[in-house]
Amino acid sequence: MIGLVDSLNPGIDYKTFAPAEIIPIAQIGIPDLEAMVLNYRIIELNTAIKPFLFQYLFKRMKPADGQQILYFDPDIRIFAPLDPILNELAHCNILLTPHILSPVPENHGPFGEHLFLNYGIYNLGFCGMTWTPETEKALTWWRTRLTTGCKDDVRNGLFVDQLWMNLVPLFFNGIHISRHLGLDVAYWNLHERELSFKDGAWFVNESIPLIFYHFSSFEYQKPESLGRYSIHYNLGNRPEMRPLFDEYRALLQARNYPELRQIPCTYVRTRIAHLEDIQRKYYQKHPFRRCLTWIKKRFIPRKLMHSLKNTSPEDDLVL
Repeated sequence: MIGLVDSLNPGIDYKTFAPAEIIPIAQIGIPDLEAMVLNYRIIELNTAIKPFLFQYLFKRMKPADGQQILYFDPDIRIFAPLDPILNELAHCNILLTPHILSPVPENHGPFGEHLFLNYGIYNLGFCGMTWTPETEKALTWWRTRLTTGCKDDVRNGLFVDQLWMNLVPLFFNGIHISRHLGLDVAYWNLHERELSFKDGAWFVNESIPLIFYHFSSFEYQKPESLGRYSIHYNLGNRPEMRPLFDEYRALLQARNYPELRQIPCTYVRTRIAHLEDIQRKYYQKHPFRRCLTWIKKRFIPRKLMHSLKNTSPEDDLVL
């Protein structure tokens, strides 16, 4: 199943995603969806819907102890059977994968362990859940927090859905943290995980099967990159990973990724229209502010402006 944070677009042939079922989030009964669309940037909205989707799917499956759901981000590719995950999940309510399992070397400069204090101990690109009453309690708590608190606002102690999950092992029972090195391999944990390909399969540290790789912040147009935020690693110093990334890029191209990524998201357009309306009403009351805004945009570099205000280009309308 694919949770779609958009409305169905008549220009897209969704049959190409078969056998996956496409579930637009407007169909899963999020009570405050309209307010969330207006309040959240798209990355925030994408991550905020996770607990709602878990609860929707469990309800559709007629909740009973032992039913399992695995969530994967759309930039994850699975390389081996999921049995190790399901075996761990059989003995817990919620299964989490930490970003790292060992200290980051000091020579990694700004990409150190302190980043995970800002962005979350666990990576929520993956999450496994077994339905129990305790799981339902955790999901209800999580969805309540994400209804208004799923902000990318690290300066104020928020980073979308991930930082909230730091508290889950303290508040709820049956939370398991996986130490399987073949799960959620990504640029942030390559200091502890060497990839190799042999006998038609990928392995971590020579002997551990690679279950799934997380192509986070993948740069389609930059073939040497391991991700937009991968400061320490690239395909120049990790050449063994080139086949992994070349194949992923080819799969995206075969799935019409370059064309699909150009299609605007309905919820982004809705939010922009909302911000434009706010901006128009504001300038009617404060015409001098229009001049100041023009000066800022004309003479202050765009990236610097977003850095100073902790905003994104999507928020240009209200700068």
